[in-house]
Amino acid sequence: MFHLPVCPCCGTVYRYGDVRRMMRGKEQACYHCREKLTVSRRGWWVLGLLTVALSVGCNLLLMTVFHNTTYPALFLVTMLWIVAAYFLRPFFISLIKR
Repeated sequence: MFHLPVCPCCGTVYRYGDVRRMMRGKEQACYHCREKLTVSRRGWWVLGLLTVALSVGCNLLLMTVFHNTTYPALFLVTMLWIVAAYFLRPFFISLIKR
C-alpha cells in the first residue's frame, strides 16, 4: 500500500500526477492496455490511522520534552501531519480489474 498503483493486467506503473487525476473518478481505463479498472480507496483508512497515531505521538513527545508547549504549537504539528497525509494519498490507493 505504500507505493504508487500498478495496473493489475499489464503491470504499468502510474506516475504521481496520473494517480492524482485518477482519484477523482471511480472507474478508469489503463493508458497502456485500455483495460477497465476500478480505483479502490480502501488504503486511505490506513493513512488516516497513521496520521492520527503520528500526530498524537508527536504531540505527546512535545508535551513531555518541552513542558511549556502551547496549544498553537501542538495545532501546527497536527496540521503538518495532515498536510503530509494529503500529499501521500496517491500512495494508498490501488487499482482493481473490473
